[in-house]
Amino acid sequence: MALACYAPGDMKDGNWQAALYIDECADDAQTDAITQIYSGQQGGHLAILMSFVSEVLGIQKVKIEYKVDGNKRFMSIPGIAQAEIESIQGITGAESSISNPPLCVVSSHPSTVAKSKQYQYQDFDKDWQFSDRNGYYSAFTYQP
Repeated sequence: MALACYAPGDMKDGNWQAALYIDECADDAQTDAITQIYSGQQGGHLAILMSFVSEVLGIQKVKIEYKVDGNKRFMSIPGIAQAEIESIQGITGAESSISNPPLCVVSSHPSTVAKSKQYQYQDFDKDWQFSDRNGYYSAFTYQP
């Protein structure tokens, strides 16, 4: 799944727009579960995160491609979105990470700090381009 979000100002101020994309391989039960989790209906940190969203643009089942290459991550939803991020090194030379921030997408694992090489989104009459900005990636476990 992929969640595309846009905040018109400071993210903490809310008023986000969001669109949820679920992999086309998901069956109906999985699609329903993912939709409930990522709409905040199951509680947990995603309910807090989704409280910042004022407009849900839509929910679609699509082909999602994802690739890991060392410290790089690539994601593509053909015809809709492309993203590439690469981790940055900390002072010791290892990947830089953040643990236990006040607001995060993933609360179960530290987030690796990255820089976006490319981020392009075109759907629902939106055209968002956010290359060369900050990014994060992480393993995760969801538990409400």
